[in-house]
Amino acid sequence: MYRLIVDGEVWSTLDYRDGLVEGSTSTIGGTKQKLLFGDNNGNISIYNPSQTKSEVSISQINTPRESIVIDNNTSRKIEVITGERITFNYSSNNYNTIDGKQKFRYRIPELNENWSDVINASIFEFIPNQTGQFTFEVQSIDRDLNYSSIGKAQFVVVGPWY
Repeated sequence: MYRLIVDGEVWSTLDYRDGLVEGSTSTIGGTKQKLLFGDNNGNISIYNPSQTKSEVSISQINTPRESIVIDNNTSRKIEVITGERITFNYSSNNYNTIDGKQKFRYRIPELNENWSDVINASIFEFIPNQTGQFTFEVQSIDRDLNYSSIGKAQFVVVGPWY
């Protein structure tokens, strides 16, 4: 197995599911376009990283009162009360990355401009403690460390009626 490290923050592993021979890697070489992995038995794997940028989409938003399926025609106001859970479901069209290796990061820029730590989950749960208008942003990162475009969903947090 080999780790690719980018910007000191995000890493990805390559293994037999990515076309490498099973067992220990003893030699690594290559160019910017291809990586060569060799084992002690003389087997060589050629790995060609993808440069394809994928898309991420938010497919559903759940609140205690409703479940909203997101599509191109969804333009409704999504509201949640402070202290209530709002859940975002999202996915990516990364065809070069198996589910177990798919990574995501998210943020709500009105609360924190920094991206979250990288996670493998395709769901994010948030319990707001202040009112206002917010944007949930998510980005996928594939096996080859290509970052997708940013998926966005707007929501409003209101205070309780009492």
